[in-house]
Amino acid sequence: MPRSRNSSRSPRSREETSSWPYHHDRDLTGFIDGTENPTLLDAPDVVLIPDGSPGAGGTILLLQKWIHDSQAWESLSVEKQELVIGRRRSDSIELDAKPDDSHVAITDQDRFGKIFRRNMPFGTVTVHGTMFVGFSADQQRLVAMLESMAGLASGTRDALTAFVRPVTGAYYVVPSSDALRRWVADESDDRL
Repeated sequence: MPRSRNSSRSPRSREETSSWPYHHDRDLTGFIDGTENPTLLDAPDVVLIPDGSPGAGGTILLLQKWIHDSQAWESLSVEKQELVIGRRRSDSIELDAKPDDSHVAITDQDRFGKIFRRNMPFGTVTVHGTMFVGFSADQQRLVAMLESMAGLASGTRDALTAFVRPVTGAYYVVPSSDALRRWVADESDDRL
């Protein structure tokens, strides 16, 4: 029996994760998400690779799946949750004296550079968490924030990591729309 051309290839890893908006821009911790995001007018300057650089007009995407320990998180008082995040839960105002290990202090965009990010909840009643989607013109900003969360440079881990854990993560290069159009045109020419 002849083998199909695809049978010798190893299977590709595929996963589909459905998510939903949660309480008008809050993530599953109950805090407002994306407070430090640039405006939509300023976002292109933050996320698009500048002209003259390889990949100009495209962006770097960090996509991560985090599982939440909701029972441990919900057992904290709102005041303790606010110390973990570094913001007030009600209005997202940064705490005057935020702990050095708070999520806001550890991932300070004034220190690492701006990114455009969004958390989307996913899962079931028993297993759920956050899909983190972060865009930047510079991959190093994203890397530096993750290294800071892990405490690699300072030895201080992000307090939020006691309640969430990453299970997947990858960087992707998202080409510009011009690059995609050129690629489609080249593919069409090759078929002729």
